[in-house]
Parts: sequence; structure tokens; C-alpha cells
Amino acid sequence: MFCLMVVDDEEPIREMMADALTMFGYQVVTAIDGVDALEKLEKTKVDLIISDINMPRMAGFELLKNVEKLYPTIKRALITAYNLDDYMHNVLENNIGNVITKTAPFNFDEVKNMVSALLEGNIFGLDRYMLHPSTQKKFSLTKPNQIDDVSAEIAAWYSNDTQLHKFRTVLIELMTNALFYGSRREAGDSKHNWDRNFTLPDDLAVNVTFGVDREKVGVSVLDRGGRLDKHTVLYWLDRQITPGQNGLPKGIFDVHGRGLFITRKYVDRFIINIEKAKLCECCIFNYFEEAYTGYKPLLINEI
Repeated sequence: MFCLMVVDDEEPIREMMADALTMFGYQVVTAIDGVDALEKLEKTKVDLIISDINMPRMAGFELLKNVEKLYPTIKRALITAYNLDDYMHNVLENNIGNVITKTAPFNFDEVKNMVSALLEGNIFGLDRYMLHPSTQKKFSLTKPNQIDDVSAEIAAWYSNDTQLHKFRTVLIELMTNALFYGSRREAGDSKHNWDRNFTLPDDLAVNVTFGVDREKVGVSVLDRGGRLDKHTVLYWLDRQITPGQNGLPKGIFDVHGRGLFITRKYVDRFIINIEKAKLCECCIFNYFEEAYTGYKPLLINEI
């Protein structure tokens, strides 16, 4: 049985998380802050640590930095009630891919999926994020001219007109990048030079899965180029968020990498699943109603 440690100075959050993770089938220990956590780690074998960011005595980033140094096999994740954008540079510096946000109501399914991904490497497939029953349809992209057709067919299923334009814009961006940058291995900063007259072999086709359940719509875009990794994703997100010397985002004039930031901004949930040098899956979700009030999480799973 996997053992998890929950570190949070707020007792109600700490106990709520511990109870939920226990119900999911994990052994759970708790700590009130970073100092307490390090003391308990000397005596307890832990597989995953989930820590709050802002705590007395030792903050979450300092704790996870110590954990990485002292216990490099322990998986790490953060949890916060605050805007993750304010911490993006710290997240990049510490190479942390998963930051759960405290929403109202708390999204326990999100936590369950994150923990499963980190501990079991079970990361790919839209179905693991959808409620049942759900309606799904699959597409295989081998040519650029299929992008508009697939996005139009998916849009026809989408009933929320107020979100449709942004959702379709993001979907086209993800499919384009998967087809050209991922599978074709074109240069991301030279889009004007991309060859647009090609047909990919079936083993390099981009797989698109669309799903609808009672609370949301979701799309998975998977390519076999293997060009993205967690650090690269964090780097491009940080450049669009963290201010430079002029007070503007460091990457405000970047022509490459902005799609990741725009995707995260435009959709309710953005999940990136990566098998190094093999697969990259981008999953996007929009809820029919405002299901969870709070800031958006960061969900990048890499195996």
C-alpha cells in the first residue's frame, strides 16, 4: 500500500485531505508544517508528499526542496488556496508539475487522479477523467486539412455557445501543434516555413478523443513526437506569467510557447501527460456550469 503525507497548517484542510486519501485506499500520515514533516520522514517511509505552500516555520517550496535532496524517490505535489501564477517561477525552479488548488467545493476527483498518476504512472486516456456514463468519439489526424473538420465536428456537440469560440480556438491550437511540432517535428518558432502538404504514416497519427459527461466536455490530443517535457512546459508558462525587468511578462514577444499559456487561460482545466521522448497528451475540459470556485490548478504528469 502506498503511503502519503499531507502537510498543512490548517487542521480542517489537513484532516479533510487525509480522510479522502484514506477512502481512496492509501495509508496517510499528516504534518502541521515543513519542520514537522521532515521530523516524521526520518521515521516513516512515504511515497508521495502533498504540501501546502504557505506555512509557518518552513514553507512548502523549502520543504519540497529538502525532500528532493534527502529523499529523492518521494513524489512531490503542492496545494494552495492562492493564485498559482504568483508562484509560477518557484514552481519552475523546483520542477514541480502538480499543484492542486483549494476550490469550493473541493475537487476530490482531481486529487484522486493526480495521486494515481504520480504513484502508479496511470496517466493517459481521456476516459480516466470523465464521469460515467459519458459519450465519446475518436478521430485520427494525418493531414493538416483535417484540423478544421475535426474541430467543427466537436463544436457541433458543444452546447455552451459562450465558451465555444475559446474552446475551439484552443482545440485548433493543440491539434496544430501536435501535428506539426509534435509528429512532424517542425521548428516551433518558424511556423511560416512549415510544410503544410503532407500525410503522416498511421503510426505517427495524432489521436483526438472528444467526450461529454453530465458535468463537462473534454478533449484529449495525443501525439507520438515526444518533444515536450515537464520542465519545458513550466519554462514557457513562466515566461508568459513572471514579469521581467520592464514589468511585462518575460515572454510577451515570444512567438513560440504561448499556446500553452493561452490554453491554460481559456479552459477550466488543462492537463498535460508526458512519457519522455515518446508521447504527449494534452487534455482540456470545460464545465457546463461554474462547478468549482477558486484558482486553476497546475497538472503536468510525466513518466
